[in-house]
Amino acid sequence: MPRFVVRRSWVQLDPDHMARVVRTMMDLATRFDDVRWIHSHPAVDDAGELSTYCVYDASTAEEIRAHGLATGHHSVDEIHEVIAELGPRADGTV
Repeated sequence: MPRFVVRRSWVQLDPDHMARVVRTMMDLATRFDDVRWIHSHPAVDDAGELSTYCVYDASTAEEIRAHGLATGHHSVDEIHEVIAELGPRADGTV
């Protein structure tokens, strides 16, 4: 299944709101069989705007957009298919 990186913009994402969003995403897992959330990285830019960079396995980018629309509370700004994964391995190789 293809892997994607998704950039999302948020108006609000305090800890309580984040917990509600995560619960919603987990509840949607049964509705979106072809979308699997791997993990997310929240980040604040120089202007103080909050975004998350999320990694998903999904059959298509359109499925991720539909999942984002169902989740609500944010906009899906960009979706990019991952073409390779880079980084150190447990054995010390890249």
